[in-house]
Amino acid sequence: GITPGSKLHMTGGGAHKFEAEIIKALDVEVIKLEEMRSLAKGIEFLVRRVEECLFHYSPQAGRIYLKNKDDFPFLLVNIGSGVSILRFTAYDEHQRVTGTALGGATFMGLCNLAIGESDFEALLADAEKGDNTTVDLTMSDISKGIDSPLRAERDILAVSLGRFRTGETPRREDVAKSLLNMIAYNIAQVAFLTAKLHGLHNVLFAGNFIRNHDVTMHSIVHAVELFSTAMDYKVDAKFLKHDGFIGALGAIRVQMGVMTPE
Repeated sequence: GITPGSKLHMTGGGAHKFEAEIIKALDVEVIKLEEMRSLAKGIEFLVRRVEECLFHYSPQAGRIYLKNKDDFPFLLVNIGSGVSILRFTAYDEHQRVTGTALGGATFMGLCNLAIGESDFEALLADAEKGDNTTVDLTMSDISKGIDSPLRAERDILAVSLGRFRTGETPRREDVAKSLLNMIAYNIAQVAFLTAKLHGLHNVLFAGNFIRNHDVTMHSIVHAVELFSTAMDYKVDAKFLKHDGFIGALGAIRVQMGVMTPE
């Protein structure tokens, strides 16, 4: 347990944001760890020590668990408040290659503005029940005269909130689903293009934004499959158990003496 005067290893933005409050409440010394290295050690622990931690997702079959293996090289798309994308060639050989400011905090902020809800779990519950086609435009709405490999996919997202008109009051569930898809599709596209640029086919999506929620994973997988079809380049989207705690697991390994802080 945590005792007064002990050292508490932490990583991520919260290690800086809440440092003073933690020290005051627990009377501990906060040791801040480099986030990307902590993520790497957390993934290594899960893949090598936790059975069936990797899985594919489909709306029909749900989670399809995979045999654990070190499948290098791969991209890690870590989705929290924002998004960091790391290229791994080994657990101790990785670099941040890009990212995007559109992440979980963007989703929550837009939902708060649009429907007055800021609780993440409540928003995901709303999105689960929502029908985004009441507020979004799909390919069937705009594809006349457009030559696209996705033209046959009539129900795919074309324009987020493209049906919304001033004075209308759409269902909150539909708006939540639309905004979730907006963020998930943009992240998936950045991840797909980054994978293609680096010649990679394995992409691991993780982070507290996903948190193993079916509706989020469905949006990401659907988007990756669409981009793979449109650009004739196969990207394999995978997910990870305990995906919201990877950095924390890495920090715990430091505290246990498995690795040393920088």
